[in-house]
Amino acid sequence: MDKVVRMCIGCRGRCLQSTLMRFQIKNFKVVKFSKIGRSLYICDTCLNTQQIKTKKMIQNRYKIDFKELIDLKERTANG
Repeated sequence: MDKVVRMCIGCRGRCLQSTLMRFQIKNFKVVKFSKIGRSLYICDTCLNTQQIKTKKMIQNRYKIDFKELIDLKERTANG
């Protein structure tokens, strides 16, 4: 099977798709990707970063609250 590479919206780094978290925005809220529509990827490093620049860039570009991404990551990790 081919290895699929995607770009993280935070650092714009290229990573294997399997190592990235995948989300989508529905009704101005960040939700786990439902396998229909467009999505965005973010790497674990950017999701856990303490860099204010990265957080502000994601919030401004995608009009989403960064805390919402972290909360969603925790919910998906815990089942």
